[in-house]
Order: sequence, then C-alpha cells, then structure tokens
Amino acid sequence: MRPPRLRRYQRIELRIDFDMSHYVTVPPSLPGELVESGCIIYIGPGNGNGYGVKRVQGKKCYAHRLALEAKLGRQLLPGHCACHTCDVRGCINPDHLFEGTYSENTLDAVRKGRYCKHSQKLSESDLGEIRQQLEMGVSHTELAQMYGVTVARIGQINKLYFPETVVKPKLNKEMADEIRGRLAAGEKYSHLANEYGVSDRMIRKIKNGEAYK
Repeated sequence: MRPPRLRRYQRIELRIDFDMSHYVTVPPSLPGELVESGCIIYIGPGNGNGYGVKRVQGKKCYAHRLALEAKLGRQLLPGHCACHTCDVRGCINPDHLFEGTYSENTLDAVRKGRYCKHSQKLSESDLGEIRQQLEMGVSHTELAQMYGVTVARIGQINKLYFPETVVKPKLNKEMADEIRGRLAAGEKYSHLANEYGVSDRMIRKIKNGEAYK
C-alpha cells in the first residue's frame, strides 16, 4: 500500500523540523557534515577511493585540496599536495589539512602504517633505529623480521624516509648466486629487487649472467 501523499504545508513543516545544525559549508562552497571526531566529511561526489571531488571550470579537483587552498588564500606550491592530520580521506576541515610534498605525504603514511597493508605502526624511535641499522648494512629481510613489517616497507623507509642519505646495499658474487637460486625456486623479480634494494633490471641481468658472474 502506497503511503498517503503529504500536502504542501505538511512537506514544508517536515523540512523545518529536519536538523541541519551539523551540516556546514566549507569555502569554497563545499558541503560537508560535521561529525563527532571534528572531521567535516564532504557530501558531494567522490572519486571511488574515499576522496571527494568537485568540478571547477570543467575540471575535476579534490575537495580537500580546494579547502586547503581557500584556507591558504593561494594555490598549492608545485610538487605539493593537501595532507590530512586526521587520516580521513573525505575530510575537508581546513584545520585538519596542511601543505606538504608528495614524499612527505608518503612518509607520513609509512610512519602510520597506512602505506603497506597489514603492517604494524612504527614509532619515531623505531625509524631512527632502522636508519642506523641500514647504514650499518643490516639486510632488509632481517629488519623486516625484527620489526614485524614487510621487506617492502623497509625498502620504502630506505628510499623515502631518508632521501638525502639513501642506503643502497652493494651486491657481491655471493649475493648474486643467492638471487639466482631464489629465482630458480620461483621467487618474483619485484620481491627480490625490493629486498636487495636494486632494480628489476639488475635482477634480470644477474639471472642472465650479465652481472656478478
């Protein structure tokens, strides 16, 4: 049975009774909902991975980026992005946003355990210890086992967290023979490249006998 249609004055009364107090508009004209955590969740269109988007002059733009640019009164610097302190992708609260480089944003994700799935979070002291041990030549595999993270995560820290002092482990004949044996056992190029801190191309050269014969 269909519900009875409301008369016009009844529809107006329902709109008046609807609580709009937690709905806000963030410059530049971004509709959002204020939640208990203090985040303002964008209620416009999304891009499928949690970020809100808005069309500006026919171009899709991230809603949180627009909110930060409105707060700063300027466009973000080249090579910079809008980063969240709250780690909520849909949040457009200007107080939860800051300007940072893409590397800084990635490093923040690494630090908080969001860059690699199913990895535990690392503290600042852990990261300092890992840096020292990388400089001492401790392998990525050993560090991954010690800190309960993936080998890829150690590689990310090596490459991204310390861009000014990237530690590139040197290969030798013994390591190359080990790589060949692991390839023969079915291990993937990308996994070995991450573990030994070299490119996939170098792993292929080792396999084909073009390097470290």
